[in-house]
Amino acid sequence: MAIVKMKKLRLLAMSADREALLRELLLLGCVEVSEPTELSEEAYPALSRCDSAELAMVKAQHAELTNAVKLLDKYAPEKSGFLKPLPEAEASELLDEAKLPQDIALAEKIMELEEHIRRNGAEVQREQSQLESLAPWLPLDLPLSCKGTERAAAMTASLPAAVNMTDADAALGAAAPEAQLFRVSDDKSLHYVLLVCLKEEQDAAMEALRPMGLNLMSPGEFDCTARQAAERSEKKIADLTRENGELSAAIAAEAPHRAELKLRADTLATKIARAEAETRLMQTETSVCLQGWVPAEKEPELGSVLAKYDCAWETVEPTEDEYPEVPVKLKNNRFTRALNMVTEMYSLPAYDGVDPNPLMAPFFILFYGIMLADMGYGEVNLNLGCPSGTVTAKGKGSGFLAFPEELEAFFERVFSEPGMPRVSVKTRLGVEDPAEFAALLDIYRRFPISELIVHPRVRRDMYKLPARPEFFPEDGPWPLCYNGDVFTAEAARALEARFPGMSALMLGRGAAANPALFSLIRGGGGVEREALRAFHDEIYDTCCRDFGSAGSAMLRMKELWGYLRYLFPDSAKAMKRLAKTRRPEEYVSAAADILGGERLEPAGAFSNT
Repeated sequence: MAIVKMKKLRLLAMSADREALLRELLLLGCVEVSEPTELSEEAYPALSRCDSAELAMVKAQHAELTNAVKLLDKYAPEKSGFLKPLPEAEASELLDEAKLPQDIALAEKIMELEEHIRRNGAEVQREQSQLESLAPWLPLDLPLSCKGTERAAAMTASLPAAVNMTDADAALGAAAPEAQLFRVSDDKSLHYVLLVCLKEEQDAAMEALRPMGLNLMSPGEFDCTARQAAERSEKKIADLTRENGELSAAIAAEAPHRAELKLRADTLATKIARAEAETRLMQTETSVCLQGWVPAEKEPELGSVLAKYDCAWETVEPTEDEYPEVPVKLKNNRFTRALNMVTEMYSLPAYDGVDPNPLMAPFFILFYGIMLADMGYGEVNLNLGCPSGTVTAKGKGSGFLAFPEELEAFFERVFSEPGMPRVSVKTRLGVEDPAEFAALLDIYRRFPISELIVHPRVRRDMYKLPARPEFFPEDGPWPLCYNGDVFTAEAARALEARFPGMSALMLGRGAAANPALFSLIRGGGGVEREALRAFHDEIYDTCCRDFGSAGSAMLRMKELWGYLRYLFPDSAKAMKRLAKTRRPEEYVSAAADILGGERLEPAGAFSNT
């Protein structure tokens, strides 16, 4: 129950023995290699740092294996008991790379299957959104692609539900006598109508109905009726859902290889450790220099290993000046060993300090809740704004707003939990009608919400209809944040002037379309080509690392370009080329051409379309 005593190790060996020596030290598991600090300035010109060119590739392979294991855990959860022992492996198994190529191939297969599932899921969401946009037009027995005849125009549109249709017909008849307004369907918010008129009367008809709130709508370009298009979407959703079930089963079928993939990931972890150690070595043409730390109790084992090689080495006690550099290792009994994890999460004691675990052990249960709160997030955000059909269908996101009693009961449970961190809430106005927001605000006012983020749309609006800032609350017992359709600095300043009680703005799509929007709002400059290129490269590199493959990263970047394209007014041809790329190298080339050659708009031109 103490801090393990360490000794500084200095070692000079033959360059030919470098790989074997590092392998032996790795197996010994008691040497931490560090940067040489005591070489004279005269010595450095004769030395060079060991190269480890394969490190990046090994890290990528390790990421692929670990991601594959995570996917197996997702699609084929492993049953494990509380007292199930951890698997053990011989050192020879851990360092065996013979099966690495086939395990990498299996990991890539699993990740490709998952990527296929993700693409299908995205397609299902698009089809579900399409179904929602088609729903009001199902009674219309007319191909949606029909825009009229040679002499007549046909337009799908909406009018606010508050509009009296008799008044609308009268206004239309006075302005365009031959025009007709056909009522297709209604909901709580809108009348969905078909406007038919002579082409020479089209402008007059539009002007007559525009004061009543006429809004042209396009449910989609289809060569069939809305019902036929909806049936196609439903069939496609069913086919994609069935295919995803088969793909999920294919991933789950690889579960017997889970232990092997874990072992191979551990193999690469040791290889990474060895490669990273190599980068900290200094060498000449014939020799290699190593400096590190070894537990004093392990010195005899170290001597036995080093006796096999032609090398010179020594261990010395660290000086007080070196204490900040000495790695700290805790030695505890079975009872207090479990506390090492918690101590390491916070901070290990200084080398010349005191191991806190024996002192903390009796009070661990008491402090457990406090420590967990400290290790977690300082704030939890409850998202009641997401309008996606796959989310709202489960009563989540903005779908939760349809059940105010259940929402209030949920808040009661959340805010009654002891030690709960701050809780902020993001919300829409309701599900169908902005009038629902008043009751929701009454609920929110009864709880100590740290911040209320309001997206002034109802769920049905999705992102197609304009935001409704007139429903944004002027004040409340919580800080207020505005979210929705903030695409320019001018829009942000207009909102600040309109709502002086507003504490913050939340930016989403506008910031994705123009990363310089934050700067513009603060009075700074617009987007710059070099900064945009660096922004793109950083996101792409991060996606390559986090998703484990350049192919997966490429697909995510194409989604980002759905917004960034608004910065390039002449980019239609280049964007088409980028969208058609199938290999990462093709994508990198297409993106570089856009970022380097297309005319760049300083402020962007994002819209809801």
